[in-house]
Amino acid sequence: MLDSTLSIIRARLVGGAGSGNTWLAVEKAKRLTKDGQRVGLFFSARLRREVAA
Repeated sequence: MLDSTLSIIRARLVGGAGSGNTWLAVEKAKRLTKDGQRVGLFFSARLRREVAA
């Protein structure tokens, strides 16, 4: 799934709870920053603590 988004500049991931949309967003951000690109993720404070861990 993520490999098919290589040419997409901006994306919005939408899905129900437990569908994996947060995981996809974080993994995509990791891959982009590894390539030297700037990334912005926007989500709730509760998720921010979970992702930072």
